[in-house]
Amino acid sequence: MNRLFRLVSWATILSGLALCLYTGYLLTYPFKVSESTFKVVSPVVKPGGNLILAVDYCKWMDIPATSSRQLNDGVIIELPPPLLISPWGVTKI
Repeated sequence: MNRLFRLVSWATILSGLALCLYTGYLLTYPFKVSESTFKVVSPVVKPGGNLILAVDYCKWMDIPATSSRQLNDGVIIELPPPLLISPWGVTKI
């Protein structure tokens, strides 16, 4: 019983320490969400054509990025998510 109590005590202390370290990491390097609008390069697009946007972003972790887009022209049109294979660091596309 004494060994089980010691094992549970150490597991509690180590998990608390891990949680404190993770909280400190998130306070230092938080996840940032960009709520900016993209500059439209091609303002007139023919049906079936490509809408070209200028994107300026910073990516500090090697994790996949997600993006949601919509057109607001009287009626909100949801666009499918783009393929985001973006390099790490500060980039202008």
